[in-house]
Amino acid sequence: MTGTPIPVLFFGGRDTEASVLETNNGFQDNLVDYVPLALTNPIAPAGASGECIFTNIYMTITHDMPVDIRVTPIVDFIALDGTGGQPDERLIFSLPDLTPDRLTERFEMGMSLPFPLTGPERFRNSLRGAWFQLQYEAINGLALGDLIFDQTELEYEVVRESVAAETP
Repeated sequence: MTGTPIPVLFFGGRDTEASVLETNNGFQDNLVDYVPLALTNPIAPAGASGECIFTNIYMTITHDMPVDIRVTPIVDFIALDGTGGQPDERLIFSLPDLTPDRLTERFEMGMSLPFPLTGPERFRNSLRGAWFQLQYEAINGLALGDLIFDQTELEYEVVRESVAAETP
């Protein structure tokens, strides 16, 4: 067979039921770039009715493709993305083209909210809530190479533990 090989894009998961999905040939669907969106599982470190102060996120990403990643914290199922009166606490970082070498990088994201939410910022408060989740989004389309979200770690302090229910 002669000619240039056609790249094929795969999406994979590392959960308990690891899966790999193959897209159509290339990195576009009907001339529109694939823009992946990934969500971590929601967690409640102090239990569903508890409360935590969320202070930092540590993200480990392995890549060799150039891509810009937007990370959005989600507290109590509300995305802090600047919509619906919420502050915009998203972080954007650029990953350089390293083809053919892979690089594993660790990123830190401090989490806090401005006070007041409108007007000039006076100080910042840590995020508080029961549930926490992160959203990863590639801003530009994907290129040939690897983009692997290896690990996400949450730094928190429990304010109030969840109260266990009792059945009479």
